[in-house]
Amino acid sequence: MFDAQFTDKSWRVPDDVPADVTEVVLRRTPGFLGWQQEQWMHHCRDAAEFHGLVGANELAAFPDALEHLRLELAGSGWSADDKDWYLQALSKEGPVTAYLFRCRHCGSHLAYSDST
Repeated sequence: MFDAQFTDKSWRVPDDVPADVTEVVLRRTPGFLGWQQEQWMHHCRDAAEFHGLVGANELAAFPDALEHLRLELAGSGWSADDKDWYLQALSKEGPVTAYLFRCRHCGSHLAYSDST
C-alpha cells in the first residue's frame, strides 16, 4: 500500500536464495538498528530469523553463532589474541555488538558483529 521497506538491502544475498525471500525481508519483516549498516543472515536457502542483539555473555549459549563470528574474523588479519579480545568485548549494549539469527529450517544459529 505504501511501497515501504523496513530494511535497506546492502547485504549480500547468497546465490541460492530466491529473490522473493529478499522481498519478504525488505517489505514484510520489521528491521533492526545496527551500529553500521545492518545485514540479514541467510541459511538453508532462506532468510534467517533475527533474534536480537547479543554480547559475549549471551553468545556462550550459542556456540554455532560464536563459530560463525570466528569465521567472519578469519580474514581480518588480526592475531588470535586480538580476535579473542574482540569476541570477549562484544556487548548487547556496548559499542561492539553481535546480531543473532536462527535458521528457520535447521535451527543453526548465525551471527555477525558490528561496532561504532
